[in-house]
Amino acid sequence: MFSNKMFKAIFILLCFVSLSLAQSGNKVGVGIAIVDIQQFFEMIISQGSGMTATLTLPIEMSPSFRIEPEFGYFRASVENKNAVTQTETVTNWRIGAGLFPQKTYDKFVLYYGARIGYISQTQTDEVNGSKEEATTTGFYIAPAIGGEHFLSDHFSLGGEAQLTIASLSSEREGSDYEQSILLLNTRGLVFFRFYF
Repeated sequence: MFSNKMFKAIFILLCFVSLSLAQSGNKVGVGIAIVDIQQFFEMIISQGSGMTATLTLPIEMSPSFRIEPEFGYFRASVENKNAVTQTETVTNWRIGAGLFPQKTYDKFVLYYGARIGYISQTQTDEVNGSKEEATTTGFYIAPAIGGEHFLSDHFSLGGEAQLTIASLSSEREGSDYEQSILLLNTRGLVFFRFYF
């Protein structure tokens, strides 16, 4: 299986190759995916969910194909003060790319394909200075279909439906605890994209 460093290196190389190929006048943009706010709160209690707000870099390689590198980051910290002080912190990030054949109809683009990537989540529990840390990492693939409508030459509004499959492993620092997790999740996204 890929290591963290190897996956990051492949992703960065993919971004640079994509950007260099897109220099021939094809569309390059930046986007953000809006997700249900409930998913943010679920992450605190559902370790390894890997669902964060996502920034994307849509690159039209040709009129019939796009690649869309993506990055998501989330951090939450909750402090409870009773007889003892307890702090729970969850840090989650994801990095990946979408590969999509596409079809253009005037001001509407229909695309289909899959997003693939790597998820990492760290959950730290601290009680009166004593700290425990659990780390969950793994890969995801999300077959997807989506569309975007161009409101102008540079701005589009879109939607996407995904079936996300994630294979993760979870470990606790300083113990032999190890857990394998297989997640299956449907997800709907709203995208705002700006093209240069």
